[in-house]
Amino acid sequence: MAASAASPGSTSPTSGSEDPSRPRAAAATNVHWHPSGRFLAVNINTQNRVAFFEVTGADAPILRPWGNIMEVGADPFVGRFTPDGRHYLTANWGRNFAATNLEGRIPQTPSTISVIRLADPATSPQSARHDLLGGAETGLSSEGIAISPDGQLVATVNMRGTAFPPGSARFHRDASVTLLSFDPATGAIARLADYPFEGSLPEGGAFDRTGDHFLATVFQGHDGAGPEAGPGLEVFRVAKGDRPALKRLGRVPLPHGAHHVDLAP
Repeated sequence: MAASAASPGSTSPTSGSEDPSRPRAAAATNVHWHPSGRFLAVNINTQNRVAFFEVTGADAPILRPWGNIMEVGADPFVGRFTPDGRHYLTANWGRNFAATNLEGRIPQTPSTISVIRLADPATSPQSARHDLLGGAETGLSSEGIAISPDGQLVATVNMRGTAFPPGSARFHRDASVTLLSFDPATGAIARLADYPFEGSLPEGGAFDRTGDHFLATVFQGHDGAGPEAGPGLEVFRVAKGDRPALKRLGRVPLPHGAHHVDLAP
């Protein structure tokens, strides 16, 4: 993986001499546009917070705070607005930033999702109030999140123990996708199932424009893996109905290092 806040083994900005009791500097790992194009969300993952901004001015854009800063789950690495613009969901990885090695930094408990109900856009930025509704557990070490076009499904892409060497007791050969149901009206979210797939350090994920397929990026394969388990896009068909599910279709091979995926109209 690239050497950044996203790197599971990186100790930056933590060093061996850091005092864990000191407040951590702010670090943003995700910036996402509201569907209206009027607002931005910024995930401040080292402080477990999300800040929202309104973008004003056509010729010379200006950012101004929109409502209150939200406290969410630990290490909100990425986030997405729902298609209707009423909610913002964060995928909380849960890393320990005071740790100085991989074993200490990567969590042993499941990652989570936090659900934020957004203020009415018609309210003035000064009086706008966002609310934390709740959330759900996902798989271990989720690095990606996606919401279906109809807003009724959420998926996280989970690294699990694929960052560890094969000799580690915490090594997993398979990563996974967690599928969850979401109610756009109430903000209720519930875990449906987990779908394992072979590969190391997956991160991004996206539904296609119809919501009939889900794609997850695979950064690299394990040593000796063939094209069917190497770097690329893991493709699933979305089975809809009363109990939505994913059905694996296969792997689209790509060069080493795939991080994110989006689909053009």
